[in-house]
Amino acid sequence: MDAFLLNSIKLNLIFYPLVFAIGIVLVFFLKIALPELSRWVRSIKRKNLLLIVFMAMVIYTVIFGFLSIHRYDVFAVNIYDLGNMEQALWNTVHGDFMRMTTHYPAETRLAFHVEPIMLLVSAFYFLWQDPRLLLLLQTILLASGALAVFLLTERILKFEFIALLMAIAYLLNPALHQANLFDFHPLVFGTIFILYAFYFFLKEKYPLSLVLFLLAAFCREEIALMVFLFGLYLFFRQKKWGAIIGLCGLAWGLISLLIIIPNASPGGVPIQYALYEQLGNNPTEVITTLISNPFILLDYYSGLGRLNYVIFLLLPFAFLSLLSPWLLLTGIFSFGIIFIRDDLRLLMGIYHYHFALVGSLLLSALYGIKKLDDKFSHRFKDLALYTAIMIVLINMMLLFGHQSTSIKIDYFATKLSTAGQESARVAIKLIPTEASLTASWNLGPHAAGRHDLRTIDSPLSTNSDYILLGNVTNAPCHEQTLTYNINTPKTCEATPEQYQAYITALKKNENYQLIFDQNGILLFKRY
Repeated sequence: MDAFLLNSIKLNLIFYPLVFAIGIVLVFFLKIALPELSRWVRSIKRKNLLLIVFMAMVIYTVIFGFLSIHRYDVFAVNIYDLGNMEQALWNTVHGDFMRMTTHYPAETRLAFHVEPIMLLVSAFYFLWQDPRLLLLLQTILLASGALAVFLLTERILKFEFIALLMAIAYLLNPALHQANLFDFHPLVFGTIFILYAFYFFLKEKYPLSLVLFLLAAFCREEIALMVFLFGLYLFFRQKKWGAIIGLCGLAWGLISLLIIIPNASPGGVPIQYALYEQLGNNPTEVITTLISNPFILLDYYSGLGRLNYVIFLLLPFAFLSLLSPWLLLTGIFSFGIIFIRDDLRLLMGIYHYHFALVGSLLLSALYGIKKLDDKFSHRFKDLALYTAIMIVLINMMLLFGHQSTSIKIDYFATKLSTAGQESARVAIKLIPTEASLTASWNLGPHAAGRHDLRTIDSPLSTNSDYILLGNVTNAPCHEQTLTYNINTPKTCEATPEQYQAYITALKKNENYQLIFDQNGILLFKRY
């Protein structure tokens, strides 16, 4: 797997510069071919541009809403994280706040992340207790970010057509698509709240801006620290409200990291520390390692990955975010926790984490365009317009290029046949909601609404009332054993041999009886 990912990264490092060069060439050809473009686009009425933005949002919602639901329907979603998210919400609306049992020995999601925004989400979930609600809610909120981008661009660059272009570029951004397609995560909501919060701060509607920044902080602990940095940045625009925003973000971030997570974690040690074990066993050791040996991040394999990651983030904004470094640095915490990990999947831009940085990247790019236009517009007329066009073209090429085809198609991969999917639905209906359940990764999200949900590698897996197996694994394993190790990040479920051995042992277990066996779907009941 690492060899495949490394080869993909090498291809990206060829593909990315090519995309940037083609974008520049196309813009120059466009300027020559359409010399009256600026005059024409300035004549378009604002209401018509807004109508296009809303239409684009609707189209995005329909497409990505369908794709998200389709992933769920074909059992391509995962117990990490759609399954544990739904279990936490289900338990919350049934009176057991954030109970989550998919990662033994932790019994609460608070051992991993602090996300009070889930209380707001639970109000919607109470009305329809189904994972598909979460996927649709996430899609709608992410689509709404296009309106925030339009309003921000209009406010900062004073050019309505550029605002339309940047809104479209946002909807084409690869990090947005990764976030939307990979299950459900409240982390991604933080970016949307930050974009609207920043806009209302520029409009001098400070109380509303504060509320939105607080909502962002409640999406996850590192977003709270991002809010602190935004407050620090905004302090130099409006001292009082910048200070309030910054202090609120810092206070909540520290409470989450130093009090809530350690107290919710088994043994008082946050489980997430294991993700950085190559650098140390705790934040102090990690920082010490990075200071004493910073070149540890630059070995051949992870060094290429980290170079790929930086380009992955900056290229969709034509590297213009670098022209506003202080605003770009508001994302340093979210960037750092990914950049120092030795995980080539993350460094390729896979999964949802990267969308947390889009707010910082986009805002710094807008001010970067402004700086570029202010300095060079006398030499290059309508520089801001053509820069925005180039950003749209770059994102279009990324959408249909190597990065897209090498990653996104895997999001829809399922090892269940159509008959197997139907059998899984039948088997799940046989499991009472009040029963505890052990389930394989791809089946768990479809039966996560219960007090106790476990995975097959949990020491308590054979304590459940029911065990639901798909006779498949969601990811290949080579060296990892089924023996549970809390300090080993979960990247796969079991080798095929281990999985089959687990099934064989269950069939011999006198406490369990096989009550359903159809098209590779097995359901055991404890007696």
